[in-house]
Amino acid sequence: MEYRHPRGGQAKYLERGLYDHYREYYADYGHDVLRDGGQRSLARSAEHLSDQVEILAPREWFDLGRSGHPVVTQGERTLHDRPPHVRRLTEAELKAKSRLRMRALQAAGLPWFFTRDGKVIRVPGRGDRR
Repeated sequence: MEYRHPRGGQAKYLERGLYDHYREYYADYGHDVLRDGGQRSLARSAEHLSDQVEILAPREWFDLGRSGHPVVTQGERTLHDRPPHVRRLTEAELKAKSRLRMRALQAAGLPWFFTRDGKVIRVPGRGDRR
């Protein structure tokens, strides 16, 4: 959690957005629950949380933050479903992205390694130019 994302964003971006605003979500729901069962407030909260992901997600390639897909369901019925601004990447696209990252790190002369799941990451604090 100490890694500093060079282009902005942070780890636990979804958790942080939820923990920072859950009281507002509950208050909004409590205000609307007797009027419409809280359905509109749940849709607003889902949209707001998706907006928080856009602000807080790491911005290395600018695809993760805009991939939020807020959905609100009640039983089997979908009450709110907004498609993501940017679709999620396929497995092949994620692998290609990882290869591009590895090549960029090699070209910059920065140390890198593969994680257990095949992702390429830079060794934080090593090879930093000051």
